[in-house]
Amino acid sequence: MINLIITIIYVISVYYLFLGIEYISHRMGHYRHKFNPIYKLHMLHHNEYYTPNRLLSDKYLSNSEGVLAYMPVAFIISIVLYNLLAYQTFLCVASQLIAHALLDDQIHIQIHTKDSFLEQYEWFRKQRRIHFIHHKKINKNYNTLDNSVDKFNNTFSN
Repeated sequence: MINLIITIIYVISVYYLFLGIEYISHRMGHYRHKFNPIYKLHMLHHNEYYTPNRLLSDKYLSNSEGVLAYMPVAFIISIVLYNLLAYQTFLCVASQLIAHALLDDQIHIQIHTKDSFLEQYEWFRKQRRIHFIHHKKINKNYNTLDNSVDKFNNTFSN
């Protein structure tokens, strides 16, 4: 029983770690500074692909700038976690973070895709609406799936 409780605490902790990383990384993508390469790459998403008056497309528009922008951040986080955690714990945490990132990315793709197969679900339509607010007010709604960190930081808007 104690192992189950520890596992649940671990999974929830890593989940919120991911949300925090996503939030901070995404905010970095909105911070204009000459030494912030993430900003330039992320603004392609906002200013060229998905402007406030064109938030949907037939096919997701991207030149993999998200991977280019956030890979250095992921690499640094990986090095820190590798040095802080026991190897098996690191593998578990890294696996869960990667799974969250892949799921988050796929949901984000569907949010900007016309006639997404996920439109049948109320939770998806709600998250799409909240994400589109982010494209209109770029200092709001940084997280894609779970807005609890936005609520905590007073950056949530619906």
